[in-house]
Amino acid sequence: MYRFEWNDGRILPEFCLALLIAGSGEFETREHRCRIHPGDGFLFRPGEWHRPSPKTGWTIRC
Repeated sequence: MYRFEWNDGRILPEFCLALLIAGSGEFETREHRCRIHPGDGFLFRPGEWHRPSPKTGWTIRC
């Protein structure tokens, strides 16, 4: 489980299937940006930026 604050956005070098269990955030790909909320599952692909909301942070499980 990973918990991040807004200024701790990152880019992973590998794939990671994740479930957002608390907070909210933004997930950016080369094509678009989307908001994610608790209960959303998503796939981090290598080289894609992601970070939590500055108001809530987030907790994810990979």
